[in-house]
Amino acid sequence: MRGTVNIYLMFCLIPAAMALGGVSYIDAKAAANPVSSGKTQVMARIDQREITISEVEQEMQRLGLNPTQPESKAIAVNAIMDRYLFAKDARRAKIDKRPEAMWRMEAAREQALAEIYVNIVSQAPEPTRAELEIYMQEHPDLFKKAKRYGFSVIETAADGLDLDAITPLFDETKDFKDFEAWLKEHNIRYTLSPATRDGASFPAPIRKRLGEYGPGDNVVLQGDNVVTIMKIITIEDAPLSFNEGAPLARTLIRQQRAQERLGAKRDALRENATIDYFRDGLALPQSTPEETR
Repeated sequence: MRGTVNIYLMFCLIPAAMALGGVSYIDAKAAANPVSSGKTQVMARIDQREITISEVEQEMQRLGLNPTQPESKAIAVNAIMDRYLFAKDARRAKIDKRPEAMWRMEAAREQALAEIYVNIVSQAPEPTRAELEIYMQEHPDLFKKAKRYGFSVIETAADGLDLDAITPLFDETKDFKDFEAWLKEHNIRYTLSPATRDGASFPAPIRKRLGEYGPGDNVVLQGDNVVTIMKIITIEDAPLSFNEGAPLARTLIRQQRAQERLGAKRDALRENATIDYFRDGLALPQSTPEETR
């Protein structure tokens, strides 16, 4: 069997729109009486609830909207309005008093506060040129001996796909012909396309395995909805000079330092807390900075 690395991706799905039927509408009354956003931070109002520019910007970021697109602000504003209306009606129905709602609201509050604090704690200083040079020397596979990979990529729906059963169709071959024939036979839709990526663009777990692989080997990315299978077709040397590799080295160093700072803070907080596990297997092993590189 040829080499295959399987990466299982877990996604936290955030609804892009809470409104019934989407958020493609704009309230006619609000449109007829716009607030002058050039003179105030308030962009809109629903009942006595004011919606500010900074709140809309955060909502656009939360929804993954492009702020340069004209419709993005309208989508964000109306998403906030709809969330307000649903929450208002839920409180009227005393849904907020239910144990499940109370737990979820407290969990959301803790999550938001923890995320803000993590961003503060993990801020790492910029590495010096000497540190960049040392890092690049210590990781030749990312710089001096970097590789560029040419892939043939198949994407198909994950639903109902048994990877263990179908892996031999592409894992033991140098191309996707057998796998494509199987997909067509079972009326499974898929896309096939070429792709070129530098080894450094992959997460550390994949990167470390790629160095052991050759043409015909595969990288399998399994998401909730889509399975992506990347078969290596070509491998080329793609060494990076200092100027070319410095941005990547800077990013990786800062990521490593952020993980170290977070790990140190977490360990200190845990050391000063009282923690008890009442079931076997609940304690997690500590990760090391090397695992994130």
